Amino acid sequence: MYLCLFVVPLFGWLALSSLTDSFQLFNKDVPLFSLAQNVDYLGNIHKLLGNLFISLVGLHACAALLHHFILKDNVLKSMLFHRNN
Repeated sequence: MYLCLFVVPLFGWLALSSLTDSFQLFNKDVPLFSLAQNVDYLGNIHKLLGNLFISLVGLHACAALLHHFILKDNVLKSMLFHRNN
């Protein structure tokens, strides 16, 4: 999942570079890759990886809830911060 946090935005940036010559984000010019011009499949890769990432996050959340409510094995509680009193 952590790899998707870096790869999905990278492919989005490459896809954006293949579509336009200039782009602004928060009134700042975003540098674009000139090598990515006219590469149409980058947007499809970005979309596929984004959907895969969303699916993995959803499955991860469902597994956490399964452990908490059905298996009742305190896995979810063990991830919370504990105060030592």
